Amino acid sequence: MALIATMKDYCSLGFFKGTLFQKEHGLLTAPRKNSHAVRQLRFATLDEIIQNETIIRSTVQETIEIEKSGLKIDFKEK
Repeated sequence: MALIATMKDYCSLGFFKGTLFQKEHGLLTAPRKNSHAVRQLRFATLDEIIQNETIIRSTVQETIEIEKSGLKIDFKEK
């Protein structure tokens, strides 16, 4: 469902089915230009994480709902 990554300049919370999200908060980004499904939240400081706690929680909850519903990504479209 999700992954946590730490890099030199940021940490991220990635979602394998991120393109299926209905709630867009303006923080989700594709990790690379050719990423078809994965979207991630990136944070450079602890303050950013604290300030966006509500968005992080709702995004994780939406990920759980997507998994429970059985939604799949159709990669044939790309």
